Amino acid sequence: MNQNSWYLFCYEYFSNIINITKSPKENEAVQKVTFTQPNAMDDHLFISFTKKYKMKRLLFITATILFFSFLVLCEKESDSSPHKISFVKSEPGGCNLEDNDVLATRDGSLSEEQDTLLFTIQNDTLDAYVGINYICCAPFASEAMISNDSIFMTISDTCSSPYQTCYCRCMCYYTWDFLFVNFEKKEYYFKIVLYDPREEDPIVFEEGILDLTDI
Repeated sequence: MNQNSWYLFCYEYFSNIINITKSPKENEAVQKVTFTQPNAMDDHLFISFTKKYKMKRLLFITATILFFSFLVLCEKESDSSPHKISFVKSEPGGCNLEDNDVLATRDGSLSEEQDTLLFTIQNDTLDAYVGINYICCAPFASEAMISNDSIFMTISDTCSSPYQTCYCRCMCYYTWDFLFVNFEKKEYYFKIVLYDPREEDPIVFEEGILDLTDI
């Protein structure tokens, strides 16, 4: 059910409830009987009309509360678009999976890989493959955030000072697969940021426009 259809359903359904529980003509008639017959001979008839008016009024108040409560639910339902891109997880690879004890025995560079960014789609999943050359034995945390049509990916070196307790004397190639679903064939802005605790400012690894119509 699309957004317009859902709003129409909510409006018509609760409009019918209010129409059923509150009839203007009946209320007008009840009010006339109630306030124009203070000295009526038939007390039973007067009480019957009064009870009927109170019951109608109670039903109307109840229906009004339900109406506004379900409007909130309708709004939530309309916002839960099945095509809003969402982040699933990030899968570390490369030197993220290496044994630090082994890396500590090596010097120099363990690979000749270049920094990499590659977007692919497989089985309805968007994969942002990120590869960076970085000092060995670094502890990393990775995350992604979606804001409208923008994708923000972060890679954070979580080593705390003194840094000698974390790093090994070599360079290594680290990789991450950032996985997303529910994307559309359109353009998205993306930005990948690396947080290095040895640097004052975050490092923008890559940013630009991702055109999924070409993938």
